[in-house]
Amino acid sequence: MKVKLLLFFSLLIFVILLAGCNQDSGILTLEEITTSFSKAELHLKPQADAEYPELNGVKPSAYELLDDNLYIYVYNSENDLIKGLEELKQKGKFRLQPKTFKAKNVLILYISLLPPEQNFESKINEILESIKY
Repeated sequence: MKVKLLLFFSLLIFVILLAGCNQDSGILTLEEITTSFSKAELHLKPQADAEYPELNGVKPSAYELLDDNLYIYVYNSENDLIKGLEELKQKGKFRLQPKTFKAKNVLILYISLLPPEQNFESKINEILESIKY
């Protein structure tokens, strides 16, 4: 009887640990972000020569979105993202001030010359809201 009870609890602990390992870590990847944009029919064109500042040790992946620019920073955690935002604030003003978007561990800087009603701000918000949770 004791052996069966021990075997039962061992199996139960194993199943609980296995279930815990399969849960979403809450960390987004660059591929998940770019795929979400593609699914929303916003096609990002990679920019190899674009330069934007490194923030908290992360260099952004740069993209064109029609005539606009998008810089995607993928951090290891939300805390690292917060430190990146703080560093952005410390750097001060840029020639063109970016609109910032956050989703879990991802920071996106969006630069558009168009007014908000004509650019992609609302669409970017929708995309990020759909993958936040």
